[in-house]
Amino acid sequence: MLCGQTEFIRRARRLRKMLGGGMRQAGIIAACGIYALDNNIERLAQDHANARRLAEGIAGIDDLGVECATNMVFIRPASADHEALREFLQQRQILLGDQRPAMRLVTHLDVSAEQIERVIAEIHNYYQTSPNFSPG
Repeated sequence: MLCGQTEFIRRARRLRKMLGGGMRQAGIIAACGIYALDNNIERLAQDHANARRLAEGIAGIDDLGVECATNMVFIRPASADHEALREFLQQRQILLGDQRPAMRLVTHLDVSAEQIERVIAEIHNYYQTSPNFSPG
C-alpha cells in the first residue's frame, strides 16, 4: 500500500507503469530482467548513457518535449503529427510505436552508439523539413 498526496500518488503510478507494474504477465518479463542483471549488468550503464545522449541530442528542438528516465527517452511532439514523425522515421528503418501523448524510445543491448547518432540526425532532419521547425 502506498499513501500520500495526489501528486505523489500520480508520480508513483507513472513510475510503476514505466517499470512494467501495469502488466498482467510481468513474471515473464521479470525473468528477462533477472537474466540481464545476472549477465549484462555492465551493459546497463552504456544503455543509460545512450539514452542520455539521445535525449540531449534532440532536446534543442522547440517542437519536441524530451524526458529521459533510465534507458528510456520519452518524446512529445507539440505541433507535429505523431503519425507523420513515426512514418518519416519508419521510411528510414527507425521504428517507433504509436504511443500517445508521449512516444517511448528505449535503448538496450541491440542499440549501438552509432545508431543513437543516426536517430538523432533523422529526428533533426524531420524537423528541419517541417514548416514549423525552430532550432531552439
